[in-house]
Formats: sequence, C-alpha cells, structure tokens
Amino acid sequence: MRRWFLGALCVAAIASTAPVHAEDAPSSVKELDAVAQWLAARKASKCTERCFVLSKLELGGSVETGTLTFQLTGTALAEHAVAVPLFGPPNKVRLENVTDGDKPAAVGFEGDHYYVMTRGGEGGRFTVKGTLHLEGDRALSIPGPLNVLDAHLEKGRVVEGARLSGLTASTIHFDSGKAEEGASAPVFQLSRAIRVQRETSFEYRLVLRSGADLGVVRLPLTLGEKVIDVVGSTGWKVEANELVLPTAGKNATFTITGTLADAQKTLLPDARSPYEWWLVESDAEHRVTAKSDEGSAAQLDAAESPIPRTQPTARLFLAKKGQHLAVSVQTLAVAESLGAVIREHHRTVVFTARGDLVGDETFAYENNGLDHLPVVPAGLPIFQATDGLGERIMRRDPALAEILLPLRKGVHVGRLQTVSESRLGLFAGVLELGPSSMPLTASRASLQVGLPAEVHPLLALGGDHAAWLVGPGGLVALLVAAALASLAFAKNRDRALATVGLAGVYAFSPAAFAAVAFVTTIGLALAFSARAFVGATRTRVLVGVGAGAVFAALFAVVAFGTQSFEKGAPAFRRTEPYRPTPVAADSPTSGESGLKADEKKPDDGKNSMDAKLEKPPVDALGNWQSNKHAGGFVQGVQPVALPLPSAARWVTVARELVPQDRPLRVRIYYVTSTVLAPLVALWLACLASLAFVHRRVWWTFLAGLRARLAANAPTPAE
Repeated sequence: MRRWFLGALCVAAIASTAPVHAEDAPSSVKELDAVAQWLAARKASKCTERCFVLSKLELGGSVETGTLTFQLTGTALAEHAVAVPLFGPPNKVRLENVTDGDKPAAVGFEGDHYYVMTRGGEGGRFTVKGTLHLEGDRALSIPGPLNVLDAHLEKGRVVEGARLSGLTASTIHFDSGKAEEGASAPVFQLSRAIRVQRETSFEYRLVLRSGADLGVVRLPLTLGEKVIDVVGSTGWKVEANELVLPTAGKNATFTITGTLADAQKTLLPDARSPYEWWLVESDAEHRVTAKSDEGSAAQLDAAESPIPRTQPTARLFLAKKGQHLAVSVQTLAVAESLGAVIREHHRTVVFTARGDLVGDETFAYENNGLDHLPVVPAGLPIFQATDGLGERIMRRDPALAEILLPLRKGVHVGRLQTVSESRLGLFAGVLELGPSSMPLTASRASLQVGLPAEVHPLLALGGDHAAWLVGPGGLVALLVAAALASLAFAKNRDRALATVGLAGVYAFSPAAFAAVAFVTTIGLALAFSARAFVGATRTRVLVGVGAGAVFAALFAVVAFGTQSFEKGAPAFRRTEPYRPTPVAADSPTSGESGLKADEKKPDDGKNSMDAKLEKPPVDALGNWQSNKHAGGFVQGVQPVALPLPSAARWVTVARELVPQDRPLRVRIYYVTSTVLAPLVALWLACLASLAFVHRRVWWTFLAGLRARLAANAPTPAE
C-alpha cells in the first residue's frame, strides 16, 4: 500500500506543478519528480539476475525409506514471476505434492535441478513445501545460494552435518544412521598408477569396506590431479583439493582416472592406508627415474600389480606408512626413422630394334607413415597398380613429370609401367638405365634389360659385381681349346686355326663348346689307347674309355638340367620372339557379342579378324571417334597393363641396400652385329682353312668308309 500511495502522491505533485518551469520549481518538487521517474523505470524494467533470496531449507522424514519432506522459504525481488531453483538431480529425485503457500506450485526442471515459478506473497515472501523421494544415490544437489539448511530427520542423518550455511552448488549426502559403537575400522586400500606419456595420466583404484555405512569419502589430491572420471560413483565432485565420493552401503570400489600437470612428483601414501601399490610406467619417448634412498618404497615384480600394465617399462613399488618415492621424468629426443621402406625393387626394360623402351617395375614396400609417394618415372607412365589392382595415375601438377603413388599401411606390392625412346649406335655404344626415382631406401634392387638380336652386350656396370659376357669362363675355354688343339695337331699353323675355331664356338654357345670339347677329348683318348695298347688290353681300355665317356655324358646332361632348373636362366640368355596366338573368328572366346559358340556368321568374303582391325566395335575403347587419334589414352580412367615385347638377350644386374641418394644406375657396354660380322667371317675362314689344309684326311676317311661299306655289302645271290 505504501508503494501505491507514494506513486499517487508523485503523480499529483507532477500534475499540480506542470505549468511551472524546471528552473523555477522548488527543491521538494524536484525530489518528487526524481522519485516518480525511478518508480517508472523500475516498473518498466524486468529482473533477470538475483531476483530471489533463499533464506532457509528444512528437511524431515526418514532416510531409510528414502522419503523426505522439505520446506523452502525465501523472497522474490520482482513483481513478475521468477524461477526459484530447488534441488536435484531430476533423474535421481522425485517431487510430489509441492505447494506455494496454500495453492499448488508450478514446478519444472532445467539442467540438474528443479525450479518453482512464484511471485511471492506480501513483500515477495514465499514458502514452498512438498515431499521428495530419493532414488539410487542418497544425495541431494543444492544449486543455491541458500543461507541455512536444517535437517530434522527421524531416521538417518546428513553426512555433512544437520545444520549447514552458505550453500552454493553443493551436494549433501544422507546416511541411514550413525556408526555403531565397536564397529571395525573401515578397510582403505589404495593403488595408484602413473603413466608418463605425451600427456601424463593417472589411474587410482580405491577399495573400501566397513562394518557400518561408509557415507562420504574424501580423497586428498596432493599431486595436483585433474579428475576426469570416477567409475563406481555418480555423485562425485572435486572440492578444493579433495575428491568427494558419496557411497551407499558398507562396501565400495572406485576407479579414478585423470591427468597430471607434471609427472615429477614425490609420492606419499595416504594416512588411512596401511600400504599402497605404486605402478610407474612410461612410453618410448620418456624415461622415468625413481630415486632410491633411505625411506624409499621397495620395488617388486610388476606382474603383482593390481592395476594392469600398459607399457613394457612398467615398474611396481610397495610403499608402507612413512615411506615415499621420488620420481623424475626425462623427455627423450625422437630421431628420424624410416616410415616406409622398399623391400625389393625390380624393373624389367625391353629395348626394341626401333629404339623404344618399355619398362615394367614392381616394388614390394612396407609403409607405416606415408600417404603418397612422389615418383619421377623413368619415362611416360602408362599403368599403375597396387596389389594387382589398377589405379588412376595422379599428378600434383599437370606441368610436372612427378606422379603420386598412393601408399597403404602394411606390406603391399606396387607396379608401374613406362614407355620412352632411345637410340642405338651403329657399331657400339653405352646404355644408361635406371629405375624410377623414389625417395625411399630399397633393401634390394635389380634391373633386367631385354635387348634385340642385333645388340650384343659386353659389360654391365652398376650392380654389386660387374657382369661380363666373356669373363673367366671365356679364358678357360680359350685354354682348353689351345690344349686340345696342341694334342690333336702337330703343326703350329693347324693348332692356331683349331684354337680360334674351337674358342669361337664358346662365344656363340658354351653348351656347344662343352659338347665339342668332350667329343674331342674322348676321340683323343681312344686314339691314344689304340696306339699305346695291343691285344686284349687295348680292347679293355677302349671299352673302359667308351663306358666312361657315356657315363660322363649322362652325368653332364643331368647336372646341367638340374642346375638350370634350380638357378633359372643365366644373366645373358636368348629368348624366342613373342608371337601372339590368333583367335578364330567362330571361337566362343573371340569376343563376339550376341553369337553363341555353335552359331556361324555369314561369309562376306573377308577375314573376320581383318574386319575387326579395319573397323573396331564402337564400345571397344569407349567413344571410338574421340580415342582413335589419342592412341587409346584416356584421362581419368583405370589404366590397363601393356604386355612386354619380346627380346633375344637379357641382362640382369642387382644390388643390395640401395639408399635414395645412390639409386641403381646401370651402364651396359655393347656392340652391334655390324662389328661382329667381320669376326664371324674370320672365324668361319679359320674353320674353312683348317678343313682345306686337312682335306686329304677327310678324303681318305671318306674313301675308307666307302670301301668298308662296299666290302660289307651283300651279293645278289645272297
């Protein structure tokens, strides 16, 4: 009423003094004008902060049944309805029969507490009453601010105390009764684990047992712990430097996890614990040192730890009362290591007679840290695959020759095909070849080069060992040829011609040279035996030499075949040229669509394969009209592999441990058939000269053979 009276008085005063100017008005009128303006501003504004005062909360009822009564008194500081917080949490506390004065209250919840909408009575004062039921944890959160809390419980008690004051964002806990006299002291078993990593974390395991209800347990956080989670408690909170753990019953087990700001600590056991287990472990980037002095905890086997270990560097300590453990941490510098490595890198290059180079390289890699591998290919890339599956060829910049190969984690096999051009010398030259530039270390790299028939390699450099076409074997062959020639012929001229002729056979075929040398040796042995022995002794010697020759020939054939099967082809070998197998026009696999195997196409006078070559199907390469001028190259599609051309000779060079700064670069020195033609002619001239000089021997041999055949010929009568 006083508020309305003052307002009316102010309005009347303003109305009566309206004609008077402000500068001529008395001081009393000015004061009344200021009061009226303040009342108008207060009436127009709406309170949004500190619109209530909570004076007192009274609790009653029984904790055993979980049903309590409450009465909250306070004052509303606004003329409109304000939301007054009660308590919570709503999922653990249930409200019933809530009244505001003598009428039902409007109750709702928001966040972690209930609230009631009230205007208050005279002077804004209100009294909220009702019943609350505790479900689950016997705890009640009070957002406040609350001046006074009084608990008058029939059965049970408030653990924090029956009379509390100054509560803001607090939680009170209830106990069913006081601890019985003579009950055993609670069992307090605490185990700690400190894990030093890039972020130091901790894990505590607390086991509590008592003869009475445990109530609320407080655990001091003396190491500056930042608690993140507590398993076994839903109403936990951190107050100051203590962890508050509400419990229900006589037994409780908690697992507390969080982080530490600094791992260099001095650990002390809790006064309530007779002993504590301390597990200290670190990752590979940190080194933890525990000082051992008088009063330090004893180190035990880490397998006895009640908290599971996560690092192989874990150490376990047992600390009794009065003992301590000083821990220091040293951060180690991480050195660079191989995030990806190529286990084996093999490249096959075929050199055609027209100077085209077709390369096909495979690399088995193991990756643990790279997403893409920048590669500068040895030519134009045309095919790329991982584990046999073709992939699109991607570039970081279309103007650069570098391509990006996607790498997968683990062990995989990549493949890359390239094409390029080179020129052959007319008489001789040097081929310089190498794999694609990859910034990785290879455990083993090899390069296999296929050459046409008119190119004859002499020396290959770049591998662990130099590969010679005519190496120590050629020198041995020359010595063997000279020895056999000196035994077979008497004149030096004949010996020289025979040596050149027999050594030239080795240059064309080592196997043919071995066969000729073997036959010559057996012939000389038989001739020497026929001249040195007579009668039955000569017969036995000749039979023995012949049998030994047959046995040696069989052994050589078997040994050569086994060696070729186990070791494969030599570094320099010949291969048959590749000839594609034609596909019949009426074959089921010929690729004709819409025709069965037993159906025949009408004969139009042309070969079906020729017709395909002249006019391929429209869908053979997608849009044929747009692709026929590009040679089949299409951007953005999954590529297909190009079969390698054939080669007459192969050169293989390998090297172990190839780092990225020393790649495998192979140089092959060769001569062409143009240079070898005069040498072949000279070799044939030596053989012809030797045959011409000893033509009488051949004629005598042929005449004797004819006479023997004529003497043994049967007569007509016979």
